[in-house]
Amino acid sequence: MARTLLALEPQLLARHMNLCGKSKNQFKASRKITEMASIVTGLTRMTDVQVIQFAKKVHTALGGNSNVPAPNPPLPKLQHLIATAEGSMDGYETEKAVLRNKKNLRDEAMKALCNGLRLEADTVQAATNGDPDRMETTGFRAGKRPSPVGIPAQVSRLVLEAGPTEGTLKASWKPVRGVKAYEMETSPDPIGANTWTYKGTVTKAKATINNFVSGTRIWLHVRAIGTAGPGPWSDPAVRTVP
Repeated sequence: MARTLLALEPQLLARHMNLCGKSKNQFKASRKITEMASIVTGLTRMTDVQVIQFAKKVHTALGGNSNVPAPNPPLPKLQHLIATAEGSMDGYETEKAVLRNKKNLRDEAMKALCNGLRLEADTVQAATNGDPDRMETTGFRAGKRPSPVGIPAQVSRLVLEAGPTEGTLKASWKPVRGVKAYEMETSPDPIGANTWTYKGTVTKAKATINNFVSGTRIWLHVRAIGTAGPGPWSDPAVRTVP
């Protein structure tokens, strides 16, 4: 009996190893089936246009695809989603162009309004002779009130030069201490008792004066405006308009 078992032992051992080998191979096959790949859409890294293009590609690839017999959402629904997104994006781009144009119009209108207010401020400055109490009755706010300096000194070192464009002149002079405004007058050549014309009030010791006829000789004098009134006119300067 013992001899019979010993004779059978190699056969049993071989059969056992064969069964173990089959189980190992079956496990490997089963593992291949259960380890599925995952889809990476990459949607968060796409632009809106790229998402729509990708959706169209997927819609086309799924049409009649036997690997996915029942897409979800169904292809008609997916096509509707694509069309809606595409239409919304086109509408957005159209509105964006309209809004860009409206913004440009708004910016131009605000620039024109600010220029108008600055011109109005110059007019008020001249009409009130820089009197802060009178200025503040116009809706404008007066700046820092200057310290009383009495009657300002005469403006000196007046220089009149050709302006940056045709028909303009550029003037500069030495600032007068404590003065915040200067009044300008011009006269054609020759100077007469009643030939001087008011040409504006400025707050700095320089100005560009326009609306002259090229080739004419123009005289200019300037005076400082103080809290106690205007100072004497400067010695006039003359220049031929470019």
